[in-house]
Amino acid sequence: MKKDHNLTVHIYGSMDLSPDLRKGLSQLVHEGRNGTIFHTPEWNDIVRRIFQTEFLLMVAERAGTILGMMPLHLFRIDSLRMNAFSPPRFLEVPYGGPVFKEGLSYGECSDILRRFLDRASLLENGISIHLHTAPDPSLIGKACGEKSNIMQTGFVLLEPSLHDIWMGISSKRRNMIRKAEKYQ
Repeated sequence: MKKDHNLTVHIYGSMDLSPDLRKGLSQLVHEGRNGTIFHTPEWNDIVRRIFQTEFLLMVAERAGTILGMMPLHLFRIDSLRMNAFSPPRFLEVPYGGPVFKEGLSYGECSDILRRFLDRASLLENGISIHLHTAPDPSLIGKACGEKSNIMQTGFVLLEPSLHDIWMGISSKRRNMIRKAEKYQ
């Protein structure tokens, strides 16, 4: 596959996101392939504040058009190693990983993801990157090569009432959600 030299990957901290960039990212999440609320900068800011993670957002652009994005939360293991999660699934955030602009080819999506992972690997020596994502897992395998451990994701339709769903959440989790709502 021919390398796209016009494609750039930027890494933004949560404070580096301008209103125009936030608007473009929200549009990508809304219209793009496999975007969820868990990809939005607003949701990731809440996770960052509540759980004190270091949040970075990787954005792929070509000629001023956002083609893809991927949130990352960084956790230091020790002085030499760091883990990067997209999203931090152990914090009850089910989906993360990359989001791509609708209409991109499979090869373009794979190239963007590979660039995201290459760029993330430069953040620090000894970084381990964990993706928990809803898209086609074969895309992850193609971009990561044999270094990846691919797991499938199941989807559950939530048909009970909002009250029933709320009551089914543990009181600890309900309190965490209420606390997060206050920060909005």
